Amino acid sequence: MPTQYEKGSQERYNGGIIRRTTSGGWVAEINRDGKRRRASFDKKSKCKTWIDKETTRRDGQGMDAFKLNRIQIIDAADAIHKLKTAGHNKSLCHAIDFFIKHNPKNDVRLTLEQVVSAYESELKNPTDGGDAARESSIRNKRRRL
Repeated sequence: MPTQYEKGSQERYNGGIIRRTTSGGWVAEINRDGKRRRASFDKKSKCKTWIDKETTRRDGQGMDAFKLNRIQIIDAADAIHKLKTAGHNKSLCHAIDFFIKHNPKNDVRLTLEQVVSAYESELKNPTDGGDAARESSIRNKRRRL
């Protein structure tokens, strides 16, 4: 069931709207970038804090746009053009979110020798408390790898 609001409880605050619900809670709402963002709280003061935080965050991002150098602006324009040319109607932020999700920062690249060495070390000194492998078994596995 959708949230119901008390009549006459709407208050404008710092570019947002605060409303009291019929269940006694409070809802803060702000429109940014064509999207409506809402958050529910138990106190009106928390609504005001949330709206202030969202407004400050967005204003800070706007100021960051002025700090972009010429190359960064061209890169952003090229990326948007590539998305449109490929037939994607998603935003540049959506593409970046996808990239970050599929390319984690702590992606460690190991060589085959490092992996084999770590495997051999685990066979000699198991961390799970089991018995160490025989030397002939280790040699055989290393040769096959």
